[in-house]
Amino acid sequence: MGKDYFLIMKKLVFLFLCFLALSVFGQNETRCKRVLEWVDNNPEADISATKDSLEQVYVLASSTDVKLKVRTLLYLSRFALNRLNNLEKCHSYLEEIKGMAERMRNDPWILSQYHNGRGLMFFHEQTNLRKAKSEFKKAQILCERHDLPRDPLMLNNYALVFLSSDQAKSALRLFKESAILASSAGSALGNRFFISNALNVGVCYIYLNDLENASKQFDKVVKITKKTTSLDDDFEAFVYLGVFQEEQGMYDDAVESLSKAEALVPYAKSYQMRSLLYESLQLLYEKKGELEKAYAYSNKKQLYQDSLREKRLSEQAFSLDYKFEAQKLRSEQIIKDLKNTNERKDFRWRILLLVVLLFSVVLIGVFVIFRLNQQKELNRVKAEKEALEKERIRQQAEIDLLRKEEELISANVELNVRKNELSDLKNRLQSHLDKSHDPEFDDLKTFLKQASHSEKKVEQMKYLDHVLSYSNSMFYSNMRKQHPGLTEDELRLATLIRLNLGSEELLQVFNISMNSLMTKRYRMRKKLQLSKDSSLEEYIMSV
Repeated sequence: MGKDYFLIMKKLVFLFLCFLALSVFGQNETRCKRVLEWVDNNPEADISATKDSLEQVYVLASSTDVKLKVRTLLYLSRFALNRLNNLEKCHSYLEEIKGMAERMRNDPWILSQYHNGRGLMFFHEQTNLRKAKSEFKKAQILCERHDLPRDPLMLNNYALVFLSSDQAKSALRLFKESAILASSAGSALGNRFFISNALNVGVCYIYLNDLENASKQFDKVVKITKKTTSLDDDFEAFVYLGVFQEEQGMYDDAVESLSKAEALVPYAKSYQMRSLLYESLQLLYEKKGELEKAYAYSNKKQLYQDSLREKRLSEQAFSLDYKFEAQKLRSEQIIKDLKNTNERKDFRWRILLLVVLLFSVVLIGVFVIFRLNQQKELNRVKAEKEALEKERIRQQAEIDLLRKEEELISANVELNVRKNELSDLKNRLQSHLDKSHDPEFDDLKTFLKQASHSEKKVEQMKYLDHVLSYSNSMFYSNMRKQHPGLTEDELRLATLIRLNLGSEELLQVFNISMNSLMTKRYRMRKKLQLSKDSSLEEYIMSV
């Protein structure tokens, strides 16, 4: 009886320990997933806090699930890439994933995640789009070959490469496929994925010049955000919708959308999105002619841009400290190994070597600090000198501008007087010719009609130039900046193409033949350095 009681107690203790282990495992897994979800929803969170959180998740994931550990390593690789700008650290995390796959006999799911991570690494800052596309393709092949569940995020990343390569149709197909897959599979992906996916689809439609579907897509984003509890999502949706409406000339709708976004600014997490909001409002009111409002929004935009620059500088400083700390740890490990291999050497020589090393480090540090201070002082003096020179140039330019304005006013007055005199002479001559029926004046009548027609044509072209330069000032400035070799006539042709004028309308505007128009287009393509397969209209729409 006592023996049976002992066996029963032993089994109960074993079951209790198993239950305790499972509960701890479940708690760790839940904590890890919550932290990863927080990182997804706060891409601009404090860089130090994000780093510490991900490292804690990595420690917890090592004792839980292999898939969770792989996911954590992917998050760490993206963090090293996007926030630390450290390709070496990103590559080390991906190699650790590859090592896990090899230890598990080339597990196809882990290998697919490894290729997905390498694709993101090559896609970072458009480093190598060809290799990025190849890596994403390898991940897709592994999933299809081994009947693995298709990953919507992986498809979404694949689509981004096509979009960056100006292959909007392929990107649109993949974005739609990833959205359908995420919806039908009951994926744990949050609304953030669907919002980003819908925005990317809208961008694809813009590249394809399908503005109607693009507008519907941005309206869809607004509807999705209404289902979320985060007001930051609503803010982002209204900003993108307002920017699209402003670019398409829908000024009243843009004012409404951007005003709704402005009301949600306190709930916005991204300084970059706030800057985009106020930049769009500035451009909108400039086009509407309300310059006071445009100036106020310009000041707000500048405030957030300054904050963004300070944030980037702090992140760069943290990244440098992070790299220095890693190098310091590696150096300490090397020194430790050297000490272990040279333990039998004489103690005095070891002390002497250490003193020399420390002295060298101090000397280098003093020299570096001296050089940095010297360079900082030189930069300050140079900056002051440049600022004074810019102020002098600006004042001189204002003086020259005033003088030229005076000369231009005087010339315009004289020109108007002569123009009125010439017009009076023409009217008197025309009146005389109208009264006369002499056939000898027929050529003179024809010449006067042609001259009148030419003057009307010149006035139409002046008005057209005024309209084009007013409505497409940003496009004009971008084209002049990117292609300074273009003439004014070619810039006018590019603007008319951007306004979707057909060949017949262009012939009427420029009063030229079809061959001359084709010659103009050929010269423009040559200056823009477009290949034979590239479309002139698509390139102009993308500027």
